[in-house]
Amino acid sequence: MSLVIWLDDFRNPDYHLGEHYMKVHEVHWCKNAEEFKTKFAALLPTAVHFDHDLLPEHYTPKEYWGEYDASAKYQASKGHKDTGYDCALWMLKYCRENKVSIPYYTSHSANPVGRDRILSMLNWETKENV
Repeated sequence: MSLVIWLDDFRNPDYHLGEHYMKVHEVHWCKNAEEFKTKFAALLPTAVHFDHDLLPEHYTPKEYWGEYDASAKYQASKGHKDTGYDCALWMLKYCRENKVSIPYYTSHSANPVGRDRILSMLNWETKENV
């Protein structure tokens, strides 16, 4: 049984991953950056599912939802900390410093800008440094 971390402040992995997935994987639900770091270091999971917005202040106002570039500009102006992106950066650093493999990763974030940031960074880092 593989160990999986589901990082999301709100969405329950039971519902989103489905019954079969939950039966064949040991899924640990982390709702914030601190829980993620603690669980990751303790478990060294084989997979991580990232959400981007982990705190109420991370959520982009509805008026930006329809335009990707405006949403990206708004989010960049806020300089939020402890997002899923920050967790992904932390994970890379942890894996390198501890000489452990970077687990399989994906992002299920409803925030398209945040999801793209997470996946673009992880894809570039893993491709460039394999």
